[in-house]
Amino acid sequence: MNNPVILALDPGVTTGYILASEPLTYIECGEVVNFNDLLPVLNKADKVIIESFTLYPWKAQQQAFSNIPSAEIIGRIKEWCSTNGVEVVEQQPSKRIVATDKLLKATGVWQFTRGKKHARDAARHLLAYYLNNGDETVLRSLWQAIVTYKESNEFDKVE
Repeated sequence: MNNPVILALDPGVTTGYILASEPLTYIECGEVVNFNDLLPVLNKADKVIIESFTLYPWKAQQQAFSNIPSAEIIGRIKEWCSTNGVEVVEQQPSKRIVATDKLLKATGVWQFTRGKKHARDAARHLLAYYLNNGDETVLRSLWQAIVTYKESNEFDKVE
């Protein structure tokens, strides 16, 4: 059986994405500014991990007179996934904080997403998903990547 292809998304005016298959095999990453440019990527996914959107009172003023692009793109993605039978997993933005820069570097995703800030944020969601929902194989792969990175003496370097 093939490993499922997981698409992690950081939605917004610019939507970052990363496609991966377990365990930790990165396929593609990028950034798009409109939904139609995301369709070829969505068509490759078996599961979509997406940052959820909540309009908090302290953020509401920033969204005044806005079409709230994050909510709009999330709605379109969820509708597409529902129509096409692709599972959607929503994660709160705070979930991604477990995916530190060191973890991104240890797993190779830091280099893979170089120059793509929004794709890197999507990768944080992917790694957070793996940490919270990964099977034993994925968790072992993460652990081995961390141990190898720690032993490389790169772990404690300050940038």
